[in-house]
Amino acid sequence: MSFDEIPPEIQALDESLRQIWLKLPPLVTREKFSETIGSIYSARHLANLDCQGRGPSRKVLVGTKVCYCRSAAVLWLAGQIKSL
Repeated sequence: MSFDEIPPEIQALDESLRQIWLKLPPLVTREKFSETIGSIYSARHLANLDCQGRGPSRKVLVGTKVCYCRSAAVLWLAGQIKSL
């Protein structure tokens, strides 16, 4: 699989989530993730969720910034969506 090829677990998601995946870099800061999803979750709220163990599962520290792995962030977001 090439670096920008959409993984099968992302291909199985709704088109809107696939589009979010395509817009994100492979490592995405909380701020950029928040911006890309329309500030549904603020960077600060994502930090709080991380501290509670309820945020995206795969994250790394780059310098002083916490970054999420793109697929983990989108899969986490998919898990937050509930139909009304």
